[in-house]
Amino acid sequence: EVSTQSLPSEENIYRNQEIYKGDDAWTDPLFPPEKKSLCPFNSKGWVLPEEVWESDVDGWDKIKWCRASEIFDSENFNVFEEGGGKEKISTSDIQQGQIGDCYFLSAVGALCNIYTKKGEKLIEDLFLHSSKSKEHVYGVYIFINGVWELVLVDDYFPCIGANFKQFSFASSQGNALWISLMEKAWAKVNGCYAKIGCGGAPNEVFDVLTEAYSEQIAISESKATEIWNKMVISQNKGYVMTAGTSGDVSNLDIEEVGLSPGHAYTVLSVHELDGPSGKEKVVRLRNPWGNGEWNGDWSDSSSKWNYAKGASSSLVKKDDGVFYMGFKDFIKYYVTMGIAKIHPDYETSVLKIKKEDATDCQLIKVTVPKNGVHTYLSLYQKNPRIITKQGYYQKTALCFLMLCDKDFKYINSMASNDMHICVEETLNQGEYYIFCDVNYRFVCNNHGFNITSYGDCQLSLENITKNGNVNVRESFEKALISYFKVKNIQPNRDSRGIETYSQNYGKDLPFMLLVFNNTSSENYHINAEVKPKGSKTFCIYCDTDANENSIKVIKDLPPHTARAVKVLKYTNSSLFSISYSVKAGAGPSGGKQTENVSDDPIFKQEGEAIDEAGNVVQYYKQETFGFTIGLENKGDMKLKFKLSLEGLDFTDLINRGRTVSLPFDLPPKDRKKWTVNFKPKYDGDVTFQFNYA
Repeated sequence: EVSTQSLPSEENIYRNQEIYKGDDAWTDPLFPPEKKSLCPFNSKGWVLPEEVWESDVDGWDKIKWCRASEIFDSENFNVFEEGGGKEKISTSDIQQGQIGDCYFLSAVGALCNIYTKKGEKLIEDLFLHSSKSKEHVYGVYIFINGVWELVLVDDYFPCIGANFKQFSFASSQGNALWISLMEKAWAKVNGCYAKIGCGGAPNEVFDVLTEAYSEQIAISESKATEIWNKMVISQNKGYVMTAGTSGDVSNLDIEEVGLSPGHAYTVLSVHELDGPSGKEKVVRLRNPWGNGEWNGDWSDSSSKWNYAKGASSSLVKKDDGVFYMGFKDFIKYYVTMGIAKIHPDYETSVLKIKKEDATDCQLIKVTVPKNGVHTYLSLYQKNPRIITKQGYYQKTALCFLMLCDKDFKYINSMASNDMHICVEETLNQGEYYIFCDVNYRFVCNNHGFNITSYGDCQLSLENITKNGNVNVRESFEKALISYFKVKNIQPNRDSRGIETYSQNYGKDLPFMLLVFNNTSSENYHINAEVKPKGSKTFCIYCDTDANENSIKVIKDLPPHTARAVKVLKYTNSSLFSISYSVKAGAGPSGGKQTENVSDDPIFKQEGEAIDEAGNVVQYYKQETFGFTIGLENKGDMKLKFKLSLEGLDFTDLINRGRTVSLPFDLPPKDRKKWTVNFKPKYDGDVTFQFNYA
């Protein structure tokens, strides 16, 4: 169901009611019926976005934009099919056009038979109005980065054919506009039609049209039983499914059997039907093209239907894109499956993590109001496909989400570089904590992410990272010790009472870990060193400085305290060697624990005052693959700044665009630092500057 709690965001660039003035025939100024809304271009031709090929835009120069009234020659059209009852929105309506967005249309097709708790079809609930607009303005709700946003579009559509009466892209088989409007809204938030036509995963679409968690599963014949059971369970629970074929046709006769390579299909249902030798597992699918079907066993003309008692009544013998195929063939030709775990009566809570906080580990308090609450706790990164205000593309980063109880005992976690990660749990009444981190490798304007809950009641989500009541680092290290115990990972314990745990990269945590737990009453400190093996392009980050060939870290280890050394890997080598020593006595800081960035070594060197009073001091430190910069406010007033970086070229650096501008606040007597990591062979000039905002 579409939640109303966050509709719509005042700051979102896609909400443009402010530019709609009640025009009789509105034309969207942010997505006009012009060539640039199809694909960027210049005097030499199309300027193809990343991952878009020349063949993807073939023939687009002949497209003409037409109003819906021009396409249908009259006012005989509507948003949904009139008089269709519950069938006015149907998977069979969808016809893919001359654009490679099968991932989008297969996911929409899977959602066509889902109802909200109000009894309306979910697709209909995504529209601001369900009837034709005299002003030619339509609204579609899209769940962008975990928040519902209203996207306005007009009714101009790209057209081709004789007298331009044919939709170039997605259309309905009747006189309804709904699928064309949804596709146009998706194109708008992505910047142009070309951006949505370069392929993708249906899970991305489930994430932007529902609040549900969706998972993508690799299909293999070795996991046949597991895959089938998951499909049956998903069908019984009312979840929706898609499936995708492999783009590699070198070893399969995929086109000869009626399938399309690298193509997404809607999974309509699964069955066990009577076959010539007993019960057989069968999958029913639909091609979003509206034609093109499997021609093997259990196809429309298969003799196996002679044995299926009564089941043939659902068989339509025509090339409408809907077909059955045996499960054994399904797992042979399909390589991925998407499942959206939709619960129509579930509610969503959203917590925005601001971009100035997004580069540090955040601690979120979760309050559950009653016992037995089933919920999905998710982290949404900014969608890498969707264009930003700055207009450049941002890849997702490695991130993790760890759920703990009120005593910081580990419950569950997930780590991935996916846009959307999630842990699913049933929780009793009380307080819980989430540690979440998105490990961005560079300063960038569009950082920031959202934490959401999606469950049978709303949960309270509160960011307590900076409230001072909880030490985030110590709590996280306590949670890590609990994690090792839950996972039954045994430590090495020496005669002094020092326990050492280690963990490599995995789906639970996105870093290599060394955790030292001092169970004694003595003071110690750790001297650890991490070195790569066989890689000259070694570039890693952890909670200390790195030199060209290794990382060295020294940490205090007070009595009955745990300390963690975590290493994030950015290298083409997965091999590391780790050596460490634990010595008695206080460490270099005299036993003082490093609580925050203010104790960073960069602030121990000489800085440069950038104001007349000498209250604002900047610091600079050259690193092997970039540099670290810091800013200190020695005064008594909170100051606003903007950090500008110039000369960042996407061909040589991890980030994109030549200029990055980051606004931030600097409280009195406080310090902040940033690290800019280059690619190993970068030799360009990068400048930085702090300006008062």
